[in-house]
Amino acid sequence: MTKEAPECVTLWAYLVHYPAAPGLPEAVREKSFCLVDVITPDASAVELEQVLSIVRAAGTAIYEVIGPLQPSGVAELNSLSTQALSLITSPFQEVAPELISTPQEFGKPPLFQVVIWHLRSGQDGRYPGVAAADPQASYLVLAVSIAATSDQQEPGERALRALQEALSPWLVGQKTATGLSAWNTLEDCYSSDDLARLREIKRRVDPHGTFVGNFRLL
Repeated sequence: MTKEAPECVTLWAYLVHYPAAPGLPEAVREKSFCLVDVITPDASAVELEQVLSIVRAAGTAIYEVIGPLQPSGVAELNSLSTQALSLITSPFQEVAPELISTPQEFGKPPLFQVVIWHLRSGQDGRYPGVAAADPQASYLVLAVSIAATSDQQEPGERALRALQEALSPWLVGQKTATGLSAWNTLEDCYSSDDLARLREIKRRVDPHGTFVGNFRLL
């Protein structure tokens, strides 16, 4: 579907497993869903409907919302609980059928969600996607485990590592720094030369560490 969609359309597909948390509505508690986000800055209504018709044909839609979205709303689509244990990101050039079946097999609880992000970075240099990590990457698989209690941390990490290993045959290039897991380092994202250059820039423009992130450069 991503191959036929207009270049201005991006699709994200989610496999989500809601836990048995008492605070969740009964309609979603302990249930699994497939979610699809279709986003575009300038597609016509006809182009958008063509893409949505393919999504709708895949199964019965339980809930559907279509409307304008402010730039801040994109961040809200990707917001996660502060109890998110870890994330793994894996860049891919193609989404083979075997790659699709892998998240279905390994992306089960205790994982909360597995997402395939469509980037288009390998098709048009004007839309670089994660090109800073790998210019060939057109898709990104992201997985999240949420540890509400300390005893959930270890099984969540095991599930993430198992999925990461299962996805390894289809990897292209290096990881992205956006969603590194706790056991990863920046060396997993950049070559030694690129990392040295980033650190030199950091020393020069931010010697006092005003700007901080999850993974320290220095």
